[in-house]
Amino acid sequence: MKWRTTIIGAVTIPVLISMIACGGKSELSRGKATKVIQASDKFTPGNQDAHLKADTVRVGLEQGFWQKGPENPHLFTDRTAANPDGKVYTIILTPKGSTYFSSIGGFIYPGQPLGEAFLQTKTMPRRVVEVTGIADGPEIEGPQGTTKDVQFTWKWDLDSVPKEVKALLETGPKASKGEALMKLYDDGWRVEEVKLD
Repeated sequence: MKWRTTIIGAVTIPVLISMIACGGKSELSRGKATKVIQASDKFTPGNQDAHLKADTVRVGLEQGFWQKGPENPHLFTDRTAANPDGKVYTIILTPKGSTYFSSIGGFIYPGQPLGEAFLQTKTMPRRVVEVTGIADGPEIEGPQGTTKDVQFTWKWDLDSVPKEVKALLETGPKASKGEALMKLYDDGWRVEEVKLD
């Protein structure tokens, strides 16, 4: 009887240790999700796309980061008193703006309010502010529980940028929403896709 207890103990203890060790890798806490998202391509320094609201586009024009560029011959708008020819102009980076940004995409419609634009930054990383929710994701090549939808908020990490760039980008929202689809692999959780507002 004593040898049965020893054998059962010898088999049970390693199995329990293995289950505890594996359980830690397969669980996705908010802290672990933050670290995995932060390490993804969308959050590392380098060329990152930024969606600019109209207020930020206006401030960038006023501060000389970008300017009205050449007429875009492929776009036209309604003819108005302020724009009798219906011309549309592209927004281009100034030499000052080229110091911090790679490119900008947007248009100026004379006589109309400024619209939104897309800006590509050179060195500014994003930072996860908070993971706000984790739920089971769709089954992708694996059993239930191996994918997760992670909701989070993020913002630009402006600590390392010059004051004038920081002031420009602080005219945007303080934190934006994001969503990540994560999948469990043998070495842990990985980001499959990230969507950012």
